[in-house]
Amino acid sequence: MKRAFRTTIPVLLFALLFLHCKEDVAVDFSDFTPKLVVNAQLTPAASFAFSIAESVSPVSDEPGRIPEGLQLQLTDLTLDLEISLYPENDLYIAPQIYPRPGHTYRIEASAPGFATVHGVTTIPRHQAVRTISVKNALVEPSSETEGKSNVSYDLEVILDTDHGRYLHLTFWQVTRLNVGTVEAPDFEEFIYAVMPEFPEEDGFRKHHELGLLIDRTVLPEPERLSFTFRDYTINQFEELGDLIIEVRTTSPGYYRYFDSLARQLVSRQDPLAEPIPTYNNIESGLGNFSSFDYKQYRTDLFQ
Repeated sequence: MKRAFRTTIPVLLFALLFLHCKEDVAVDFSDFTPKLVVNAQLTPAASFAFSIAESVSPVSDEPGRIPEGLQLQLTDLTLDLEISLYPENDLYIAPQIYPRPGHTYRIEASAPGFATVHGVTTIPRHQAVRTISVKNALVEPSSETEGKSNVSYDLEVILDTDHGRYLHLTFWQVTRLNVGTVEAPDFEEFIYAVMPEFPEEDGFRKHHELGLLIDRTVLPEPERLSFTFRDYTINQFEELGDLIIEVRTTSPGYYRYFDSLARQLVSRQDPLAEPIPTYNNIESGLGNFSSFDYKQYRTDLFQ
């Protein structure tokens, strides 16, 4: 009885703690001061585009608006050259002007009633790929779903140069689908995202939307990336085509921003976990100003 009594007390205290946590807690946001929020991920593959708005109270359902009197200054610090930005819908753009790999850019934003904010990013040079190898490719009829097959293979990516500490990889499967009939086939090409099994070693994190974030400095073999794809399905009317691997070489700010978003998703599954702050690299304001360069590679699954 004594052992049972000692066990019951902590359980009751724990239950009372959670009952107490159900009480409404008033949170005072009266001292909330809005700031300028700047978001942009620059890439040489697209012209400059910036999202700039004012922050909103945590209890507001309204999106942030563009402040009146907003002034922007974008500078290519490598060339000591100012680049003009023009409003288009809810963005500020520089049409027909593209970021250059290796160049450093600075954005500064100001508006009446707001602190002047700025951010800096350097466009990384692309981390080239030397070879892509697919091994053990196998397509087998599904034992669970009639008319479908399971696709499995191992993928190895050998990197060429050492430009990129941080990478963001996404994977895309190309298929040809017969949208006609057996007598009169009519094939259309489709591309959809596929995801490898998550590597268990340090240095990998799932992107909050698509693909994998990679910190190469903690990998045992930073020039060699290995992935395993298991049991994604295709139907009987599909013909497998190439696998496309998009390799983004990212700035530190890009990696840390999306890494913080990914860790937030994980922490939300644990109600007792401490909140993960969103990475911010806008001085005196909020947001993310970062960059990446990328290239797509295609490989035949059955080479």
